[in-house]
Amino acid sequence: MEKKILVPLDYSEVSNEVVMIADEWAKRNNASLHFLRVDKDYMANSDQDRDFFERRFDYHLNPAIR
Repeated sequence: MEKKILVPLDYSEVSNEVVMIADEWAKRNNASLHFLRVDKDYMANSDQDRDFFERRFDYHLNPAIR
């Protein structure tokens, strides 16, 4: 089974440190790195949008909801 590490990046100072740590983990575990750019400035346009996204995240992250 191929091992993968997903690394979220928001281009902050902490992100730079996370990349170095993830690189070490990948080398130790013979895994590949995959980066996901996170836009920290994104905001839902309305409470309705926010509620929609929260329900979607809950559905996908919590198997008990299904």
